[in-house]
Amino acid sequence: MNDHSPNDVFHASSFLQGHNAGYVEQLYARYADNPGAVDESWQAFFRSLGDTPADAQAEAAGPSWARRDWPPVPNDDLTAALETALEEGRAIVPKAEDQMLPGDEVYFVCDSRHLSRALASFGHEEPEARRVVV
Repeated sequence: MNDHSPNDVFHASSFLQGHNAGYVEQLYARYADNPGAVDESWQAFFRSLGDTPADAQAEAAGPSWARRDWPPVPNDDLTAALETALEEGRAIVPKAEDQMLPGDEVYFVCDSRHLSRALASFGHEEPEARRVVV
């Protein structure tokens, strides 16, 4: 008698799950656009799925209900996204209701043209470097 469920066996043996799923989706999108753009072994695999070219292209295009205007593109002159904060030595992904305290380290993303303004919003003034010594 086997103690393993079919799902356990699938997860242990399939390349179509986990982190590989995104990679396979990208390959499938390339195959849908141009079958010759992927290796012959992947061509054979995707052909074996039995999808029509129209089905493959529709799958590669994403869900029909997906918002085409998402994510929104900022149209202001300063947008910074807070990515991570170190609070008491541990990394957290801050939520809107979280409070930043003096001494917390933050990691954010912004347009490089507005770096000094973004740093100033966190209370840090950095003079622009006139030269770089390597």
